[in-house]
Amino acid sequence: IFNDEFIDMSKVQVDDYKLMLDSDGTVQALYNTIVMPLLGSNWTIEADDDTPKAVEQSAWVEESLRKPPHKGGMSTPFDLVLAQALRAVVEGFAGFEKVYELVDGKIVYKKIAWRDPTTITMYTDDRGGFNGFRQRAYIANSYSDVRIPLDRCFLYTYGKEFHNLKGRSAFTAAY
Repeated sequence: IFNDEFIDMSKVQVDDYKLMLDSDGTVQALYNTIVMPLLGSNWTIEADDDTPKAVEQSAWVEESLRKPPHKGGMSTPFDLVLAQALRAVVEGFAGFEKVYELVDGKIVYKKIAWRDPTTITMYTDDRGGFNGFRQRAYIANSYSDVRIPLDRCFLYTYGKEFHNLKGRSAFTAAY
């Protein structure tokens, strides 16, 4: 990575940024300065229009995301999903698997499961667009390759203008 006075940033990996965040108090403070206001803010789901059906649907979606697991909500609280997505500020991107279930005749999220970026590879379509993940997952005491299809994926990219899929860490200059 380091060649005399030049750091080849194309060789810097997610693990390098994670180590920097874990070991540098200034980076930790800067990261918290960026993400804490977002995590502490209130959010709502708003309807596209004022029709009673749209308002009812948006209220139901928000309620579903806010409910704790013991009251029928997701096994991963939505606040945790937001916190995990914001890791993309340091890591460039955050990948998730959407897990569904049927409740009272409606398809809902059972969980939105974060996938460690060091364990996933992104599939692309023939135009370079996102087309799902491959995860090297530890399952039943061994590693397996698991395909997560596009319709079950959620990808949040920070710094998308620098790389369409993997983004770029806000801490590239600090590194």
